[in-house]
Amino acid sequence: MGILHNAKHELMASALADGMSQDGAYIKAGFSPKGARGSATKLLKQNASIFQRRDEILAEREKLRSAGAVAAAEKEQVTKEYVLR
Repeated sequence: MGILHNAKHELMASALADGMSQDGAYIKAGFSPKGARGSATKLLKQNASIFQRRDEILAEREKLRSAGAVAAAEKEQVTKEYVLR
């Protein structure tokens, strides 16, 4: 999927991935705080791509975390045998 074409939608997906509430992410993305809760719900119902992008961001972060953990274990020469001793 990649980055969303609408910058506000991309910012909202990123804020949701950071764990913000829907209305908090809506406001952080630059939308009006007036009626944010209802407006955020409506926007997300109409644009499933925002949730899909959020999931993609979370998957990318997890992949980076996993790669970092593997690299750290290899650097420190942590093996299964070492852990089980």
